[in-house]
This record gives sequence, C-alpha cells and structure tokens, in this order.
Amino acid sequence: GLYEKNLLGLNIEGGEQPVLIVKAGDWLGVQVKNETAYTLAGRTAAPGFFSDDRENPGKEYLITRFPQHGEIIEQLG
Repeated sequence: GLYEKNLLGLNIEGGEQPVLIVKAGDWLGVQVKNETAYTLAGRTAAPGFFSDDRENPGKEYLITRFPQHGEIIEQLG
C-alpha cells in the first residue's frame, strides 16, 4: 500500500489544505502537529454510513499487512 501525508490547515501556500477526501477502501490516521495544541475535526460520509460497515483494525493487523509503513503505524496506533 501507498502512504500519503497531508497537512490540514488554512496555509495553502505552505502546503496545507482545508479539506481532505479519503476514498472508500483507504485507511486514515491523524496526528496533531503541535502536541500542546488541540484540533477540532469532523467527518462526513457519503453515501450514507452505517457503523456496522466500519472497520477498525488494530495496529498489529496493519503492520502485518503494510510492514513498510510500520513506523508510522506505531506512531499513530
């Protein structure tokens, strides 16, 4: 699998983006850039989202499936 890092924010010239679209089948992990700061984020799913359809694997599964990304999975897990 491919790893892509995106920065959310309003500093467009600095490489940030105000919105991120995560496509079906992709995994999402988040981390606050400044550990002393806070973040308010929301998610919208379309079409409709059912909690029974949600997958939330443990980091062990993800590291086994994507060993090349083990370090970032450990950081986010």
